Amino acid sequence: MDTKQLIEEAESLKQPSAEVAQEFDQRREQLAAEIHRRMLERPDLETLIGSLEHREMMGNNCQNMTRFMGTMFTAYDPAAFVHTVEWVFRAYRSHGFSTLYWSAKLDTFIEVARGGLTEGAFGAIRPYFEWLIVHTPAFVALIDAAVSADAAD
Repeated sequence: MDTKQLIEEAESLKQPSAEVAQEFDQRREQLAAEIHRRMLERPDLETLIGSLEHREMMGNNCQNMTRFMGTMFTAYDPAAFVHTVEWVFRAYRSHGFSTLYWSAKLDTFIEVARGGLTEGAFGAIRPYFEWLIVHTPAFVALIDAAVSADAAD
């Protein structure tokens, strides 16, 4: 699957209502903090982030993810969504983050959001995170191909 196909598939995601976007925005800092806290408790954390020195970077990623997703929930753009996710996967991989980090973090996000948002808001945003989970292997394959191409140059 290439970037164009990912964008086409991302077009199936529905723009949440303004009320959902507002609720998410009001709670995003608490969500990010809780995701980070739970990730820090994982016994496999070092395997996921490459080095325990990357804990702060992981915290920044949690904050940046909720900020970015808040923007997407306000003004969804499938191309911006896919290109940004692709860039994030590549950037964090270059710092030693495992490809398994994304699955762990996204699963944690779903758990935290389920308890931190109203049922309606959670139902409206959950498809975005499920889409990311399902498409993580495609993003990993794209990054692997790009890294291989860079190494060949």
